[in-house]
Amino acid sequence: YGTDTDYGQGVESEGNCLVHRVVLDGLDPGAEYHGRAIGAARDGSPFQSSDFTFRVAPPTPPETQGGVSSVPITVRNPYDFPVDRWPITTGIPFPKGQLGSVDHVRLMDAAGGGDQELPVQVRLTARWPDGSVKWLLVTFEASVPGEGERAYRLEFGRQVRRALAIESLTVEEDASGVAVDTGTLRFQIDRH
Repeated sequence: YGTDTDYGQGVESEGNCLVHRVVLDGLDPGAEYHGRAIGAARDGSPFQSSDFTFRVAPPTPPETQGGVSSVPITVRNPYDFPVDRWPITTGIPFPKGQLGSVDHVRLMDAAGGGDQELPVQVRLTARWPDGSVKWLLVTFEASVPGEGERAYRLEFGRQVRRALAIESLTVEEDASGVAVDTGTLRFQIDRH
């Protein structure tokens, strides 16, 4: 099997039986694959099927577990000066069957008993065989005092929903060019 008729990958099944079954791991759900079966007939003569194509459908993820669980995230600043809104990206693993959707995750500021939700970007990077989330890539901005640390927590559970992020980026176009305002930085791109 493979993504074209050169195949390039194979898996073997031993024994004499009418129906053979093999498991193909690591397939991309977005790709179309080509396959063929090669073996021996009952009389020992070689057998090869014609080319066939197939796609992989990922398993339907289970429902996210009830309740609210959390993963602590501590950001340490080794420098003697404070950092403000530094981008942080980290991978977070989840137990099998616990998280069915990335929609059930939010980032909280754990400083001072904090119940303040913070903007966060999450990206699914791996699933368990049952379809539940195995790894998330989490990106957020951290503000940490010099030579200090700051505690955050990633909450997940069926009742957890992320608040909508307020867009701070505006782009306006007119005859003279394009004006971009990020909230922190404003600049103009001249049309000429």
